[in-house]
Order: sequence, then structure tokens, then C-alpha cells
Amino acid sequence: MSALTALIRDQKARVEAEGGKALVLDGGDTWTNSGLSLLTQGEAIVAWQNLVGVDHMVSHWEWTGAGAGGGTP
Repeated sequence: MSALTALIRDQKARVEAEGGKALVLDGGDTWTNSGLSLLTQGEAIVAWQNLVGVDHMVSHWEWTGAGAGGGTP
């Protein structure tokens, strides 16, 4: 994920250096179906999203898991 982290942070920095504003969006499915997410109940992915600077996430399968509270986490 380090290459993706670097790419996102670089693109955001370029836009902001030119006086623009960057909005980092996550299209969902980020917390589900990966070994890292399953092992940490999504906490590692949330930490990564905060590190990268995700501004908004549209949930998808994240809220369709077991129980009334949804899936991971």
C-alpha cells in the first residue's frame, strides 16, 4: 500500500501547490475482503485512510455484514 499512499499524497500535494483543492474519495469496499482488514477488524485500513487523507468514503459492502451493526468494523 506504500506505492498507493505515495501516489495519493503526491497528487494531492501537486494540486495544492498549484493553489487548488484536492478531495480524496474512497468508493467503498475498502474495509472488506482483505486479509489485513479481516485481521485487524478494519482498524489498519482506517488508520491508512487517515494517513493518506481520505476526505470521504462511500460505504458499500462495509455495511452489509453480519448483525444489525453491519460488517467490518
